Amino acid sequence: MIETVGQKGEGYCDYYWTKPTAGDKNYHKISYVKRFAPYNWFIGTGLYVDDVAAQVEADLLTMISKIRFGTGGYVFVNRYNGDALVANGSVVTEPLKLWESFAKNPEKTKVLFAQEHAAALQPGVIISTTLCRN
Repeated sequence: MIETVGQKGEGYCDYYWTKPTAGDKNYHKISYVKRFAPYNWFIGTGLYVDDVAAQVEADLLTMISKIRFGTGGYVFVNRYNGDALVANGSVVTEPLKLWESFAKNPEKTKVLFAQEHAAALQPGVIISTTLCRN
């Protein structure tokens, strides 16, 4: 930061730093600093990259959960391991496997998920699937 301010007067700094509430672990952080000439100080502010990524993920999942196709269609999002992130048109806040969100036929959904997962691992494959409604 001192080098950035000394050479350019202001700029971005990319480094690792501990979070006040996270013990001794260092996290990736990006800060902006600027020289305050009247007192020969520099002032800065920064964000932890993982905090920004988590907020972007939360915002995207919320937007995706609002997408509808006609009166009964929606988008679902899950991780490759089956963890549901968006299911039945809502952001999933508690641990839930995708197939557990389909109460009437979870085993059929689990098999379908396994097929989709295998297809997703193939380069160039486009997946389009319709699941049975609850």
